[in-house]
Amino acid sequence: MRIGKMEFNKRMHLRVNWSAACVAAGLALLIGSMAAGHLDDLGGSFLAGAGAGLLAAGVVLLVKTLHTLRDPEKQRVARIEEEDERNLLIDMRSSQWTLFVGILVLAVAAGVTAFFNRDMMHALSAVLLLLIAVKWISMVVLRRWG
Repeated sequence: MRIGKMEFNKRMHLRVNWSAACVAAGLALLIGSMAAGHLDDLGGSFLAGAGAGLLAAGVVLLVKTLHTLRDPEKQRVARIEEEDERNLLIDMRSSQWTLFVGILVLAVAAGVTAFFNRDMMHALSAVLLLLIAVKWISMVVLRRWG
């Protein structure tokens, strides 16, 4: 069953599961970075920051979703907002523009870094090609089964 056709209550429970997974991943990253004891280097700081961000986002989303599930009036308003065709169109267009701008920025960044650091240029080019490949694959899948 596609996410777009999934009924509202199932989507809300799926959101609860994903936010709980974010909380668990955030805790794992925080504990892992602290247990490694390398918080003074870049890698440890990155893991701690990513863990704290995932933990905070997961907790906020979990609390918000559970609060919506428990209040019938908020649930009704959320269902109307989520299933409104205008909001769905705005969401689709914003996703398209986000991808377009992201690809454009990555292409410019890869071009600029070619003058300074070849390895960085190769990494940015790989990410750029990955984004384009995901876009093409999703177009094929959605045209065939969407």
